[in-house]
Amino acid sequence: MKAKKENKVYRITTESEKQRYLKDGYDIYDDEGKVLAYSPLKKIEYGKYVKLQEENTALKVELEEAKANTGDENDDADVIAILTAYAQEHEIDLGRATTITGIVKKINDSKAGE
Repeated sequence: MKAKKENKVYRITTESEKQRYLKDGYDIYDDEGKVLAYSPLKKIEYGKYVKLQEENTALKVELEEAKANTGDENDDADVIAILTAYAQEHEIDLGRATTITGIVKKINDSKAGE
């Protein structure tokens, strides 16, 4: 492990060294350079924090809207594709039916006529 702060880098080997360097403001990295722990002494400007919080909130709302909008449309398209394939396999004429309800009605009507 390594402890880094600004341009200083120290190799550390024990958990107690890790804790000591964290308390002194160092970040801890593994040997590949990935962060294992950030120093609890790190500070960011409050203005940047507020801006990031607002952006985070807006992105969460946008994500929820996207999930709500795309989930049903994709599911409907998949169901329509499956029903259409079924109708083709069983030589059922769907006419101009393009909705799930319309396709299911055509399939049921053809089954009732058999």
